[in-house]
Amino acid sequence: MAAKRKKGRRRRIRWSRFLVLGACAALVLGLFTSIWLLISPLHLKAGEVTTEYKHKYDPESNIRVAFLGSPADVKIEGTVDTNQVGDDPLT
Repeated sequence: MAAKRKKGRRRRIRWSRFLVLGACAALVLGLFTSIWLLISPLHLKAGEVTTEYKHKYDPESNIRVAFLGSPADVKIEGTVDTNQVGDDPLT
């Protein structure tokens, strides 16, 4: 009877260790994600965007994440003229 109790106790200890380890992993992952978003709050889908000649281009469509805001809150300066071939910088 005593061997059965020890075995049950060992299982409980193993599960509790597993749960503690999982909680620590989730905490570390959440911490790294928070730091990543605070360091760079604006993330784009692509660094350079290629548009078609004489097609409309919406710069807000390239915004993936605007931390603590929405893509509509981002101020975009500059224009893209798709009627001319060339590079147009946006800031």
